[in-house]
Amino acid sequence: MTIFKRLISMLAALTLAACGGGGGSAGTPAFGNGGSTPGATASDLEIRLSPNTIPNTGDSTVALTVTALDANRTALPGVEVTVAADNGGVVTLPASTTGRQLTNAQGQIVGTVGIGSLRTNRTITVTATSGSVTRTAALSVISIPAGATPSTIELVASANSVGTGGDAVTIRAFVKDANNNALANAPVAFATNTGTLSNVSTVTDVGGSATALFASGSNKANRSATITVTSAAVQSQITLPIVNTKLTLSGPSSMIVGTTTSFIIVATDSNANPLPNVAVTATSSLGNGLARPDGNNTDLSGQIRFVYTATNAGTDSLVFEGAGARVSPQPALVVSGDDFSFISPAASTSVAVNTSQS
Repeated sequence: MTIFKRLISMLAALTLAACGGGGGSAGTPAFGNGGSTPGATASDLEIRLSPNTIPNTGDSTVALTVTALDANRTALPGVEVTVAADNGGVVTLPASTTGRQLTNAQGQIVGTVGIGSLRTNRTITVTATSGSVTRTAALSVISIPAGATPSTIELVASANSVGTGGDAVTIRAFVKDANNNALANAPVAFATNTGTLSNVSTVTDVGGSATALFASGSNKANRSATITVTSAAVQSQITLPIVNTKLTLSGPSSMIVGTTTSFIIVATDSNANPLPNVAVTATSSLGNGLARPDGNNTDLSGQIRFVYTATNAGTDSLVFEGAGARVSPQPALVVSGDDFSFISPAASTSVAVNTSQS
């Protein structure tokens, strides 16, 4: 009888504890957190990879589609799904302001899967999870088929032009097959019609690219270079301007017919270094004389002197050219046809005002 009374007392105490005591909060439910209303819940997930193989070059991706389904196999929008990949795979999904991935109006999450920085052949497992439902799909990383041949070559330069001062530009060639997959170990040949090539790759790397450094070489003239890259029967070209050799000029802006003067021209490269032995020519739109008494080329300081004889009057559009550069006086040289001089009168001579003198 005593044991029975004790059991009754214990049951009463448990009942009061479950009710939260004699007042206040109802307390935390004994089984689960309760309180929130669940959203849409998937009964199943469907993962589709298109295609389910990917080259081991690292540049390609495959399309990923995850569909949330209810018990009737109907797509469910607004379902939260997490997606991950193992073995170095990289999953890229649409940006989310909440940090959560919810299925779209079609009940899908759409993204891509790549192989990341790891280039070995392997199987990447893509896992999608929603609530208690988890599904996987396998992506096989494979070598490019042995029979794959180059179909296109894409050329990219690290700069839009190259200076004449010795700066180098990197030329990168991307060799691809007919399916736009990068080709590793493809033979590559670089050639140029001017300038120099150095550090030249002869085969593509694991990413399907090959590089070479291009510079203007010993020729300091402004011009264009055409770099040609060949792989098997495929060829591609890129044109780079070689620029910034300059001519600077010093000399008068006006003269009197019948006189002579000198114009000094200085040739410099893209780094402002003087350029010796540059042939410089000059033309006069008035047909006036331009002589080079010190030689036809610039000296060790990059200078050359022209002696100009003003035989004909007018505006003379002088042009000096050399090493692919040109310069003209700004404004154009004016040769005056009026030959006049001032005559000083003898001391103590009276000169009438407002009267012509001769």
